[in-house]
Amino acid sequence: MADGGVRASCLLFCRLLTAFLHNPMQFFDTTPRGRILNRVSEDVGGVDRVMPFTIRSMINCVLAGLASLFVVAFVTPWFLVSLPALAVIYYYIQVKR
Repeated sequence: MADGGVRASCLLFCRLLTAFLHNPMQFFDTTPRGRILNRVSEDVGGVDRVMPFTIRSMINCVLAGLASLFVVAFVTPWFLVSLPALAVIYYYIQVKR
């Protein structure tokens, strides 16, 4: 988790730095250095603080959903018969819009 957070911060910082360096010179004449530095540090800090909790929450939701499907399938095996039809319906609703 920590390694992924560090990689995400590095990637975000590199992209922000590249975007800032590709701005025209007029941008740097009118924008104070402190505002640029504050914006970059705020974005990178936000990713550092929020991303691990968001990923952990996503993993918990996926595992809870899979556990629910397993329990329903274990208790009522006829549920497994409807899974292919549900998968096809889901595909057409999500992908074929």
